[in-house]
Amino acid sequence: MVNQGYNERDLVSWFPSYSRPRGLFIVTHGLNFYPIKMFQVIKLLNTQRFDVALVSLAGHRLGTNIEEVTGDIWIKEMREALSKAHQIALKKDYSISFLGFSTGALILQYVLSKINLHVERQILLAPALEIKWLSQLPRAFTLIDGKTKLKSFSPLPYRYNQGTSLNAYRALFEIYDKFHKTVNYTINIPTQVYIRKEDELLSYRSLVKFIKKQDLDLWEVHFIEKNPDISWQHLIVDRESMGENQWVQFEENIKKFLIS
Repeated sequence: MVNQGYNERDLVSWFPSYSRPRGLFIVTHGLNFYPIKMFQVIKLLNTQRFDVALVSLAGHRLGTNIEEVTGDIWIKEMREALSKAHQIALKKDYSISFLGFSTGALILQYVLSKINLHVERQILLAPALEIKWLSQLPRAFTLIDGKTKLKSFSPLPYRYNQGTSLNAYRALFEIYDKFHKTVNYTINIPTQVYIRKEDELLSYRSLVKFIKKQDLDLWEVHFIEKNPDISWQHLIVDRESMGENQWVQFEENIKKFLIS
């Protein structure tokens, strides 16, 4: 029996479906992002009869430090979380699906391309699969101590730490490079991708080209309209960040996707 609800110390927090579950979703967050701010999408999945396992990566939970993370640590943690979820899914005889935001979506794609695990479908919110060159500037800071923190631009309520360490950026780019070197057709499963054209960090044009180049014909891209009420357009995780009308449309899309 697993503990239910969010625990800030746990790698995996469990949120049961509101009625008899028909599957399990693995949900994970972005870089320097407060994991529980994924709660609105978790609630949406729960109402659609999916149990949810929320993965809180090192640097984003108590007892860990964002100054000390590496790509290998995050990959190992994701594998561990997937192993736990897989065992539960086997016992309950139901499917596994993914939902990831930004860096979390990237890590899920990398791990999916490396392991033998059947994933039924996935939802990717602003996935960090094609990062703009300007957003990769921290790569150049090779002589600076990795524990040095850079300013975060996301709204304060969504930040887990006041700043993001260079080590965290290096972990991100390490996984990003590994993904692009090893990406394969195993990630071509029914997938909905959501992104804004105004995203400050990601290139939607490059993402569309990537999908076409990799022949990911089961992937479909949905564009979220710009939200003038927020300063950070990369953020698309809940009603507040998407905007009311876009969130309602997102909910409708997801409900249809989950019964298709």
